[in-house]
Amino acid sequence: KLEQDRIAATKDVIAHIFGSAVARELLPLHSREGDVNAVSLAALTAPSSSVVSGSNGSMEKTSVSNNSDRDEMAVEMESKDASNRALLEEMMMGDSVVDELENSTPAMSEKCSTNLAGSTSIIDNNVENTKNSTKTSKITSKFSFAYRATGLITNPSYSIPKNIPPSSSFLLFINDRLVESPSLRRSIESIYADTLPKGGKPFVYLSLELPGPHVDVNVHPTKREVAFLHEDRLCDALARDVK
Repeated sequence: KLEQDRIAATKDVIAHIFGSAVARELLPLHSREGDVNAVSLAALTAPSSSVVSGSNGSMEKTSVSNNSDRDEMAVEMESKDASNRALLEEMMMGDSVVDELENSTPAMSEKCSTNLAGSTSIIDNNVENTKNSTKTSKITSKFSFAYRATGLITNPSYSIPKNIPPSSSFLLFINDRLVESPSLRRSIESIYADTLPKGGKPFVYLSLELPGPHVDVNVHPTKREVAFLHEDRLCDALARDVK
């Protein structure tokens, strides 16, 4: 109900600014994938000190575990390689989910069964910990693809009047900030190319919610234009749903 009221209010504002003729042709758009809140939380809570950029651009581990059985230099190199591999795998898996307790849960159960002669409180605590762990066993990657989009778009046979400048026919908000994204605009407007007359433009209002750490607002001096992670994938997903 709240989302419907928000769309209705937005439609009224568009009618007031651009005219009722435009508002009558608007169709609601809803599109989403992944969990924006979970990805934002994963990105914000990720240990910032675990991986840093080295002077040569490579990813370096800031700390090396002590291992008395190995040479310190060998351990450091192994740790760097493992960190690089883990980061690369996490970035490549995108929206995959990691079940990090897959191996720990059986081990915990075995511990409970082998300590039946011990204190019952230890067993109870292990069982309770297992229950709690299953709730958080699936951890979303901080690089996962996630977005939520709502908007209003004109029908495929309607072209905006000539009194509306092209710069005002595509209104994009990312995380409640009015911005520009040429790639998103091209992707969506290309869907109308087959149905609108040559030179015709649709009217698009799009409110997009992305994980905050995935958005880079420092690519333009005025911060009007932004860049974001998974740009090509997002353009394809929105173009598909618009179509």
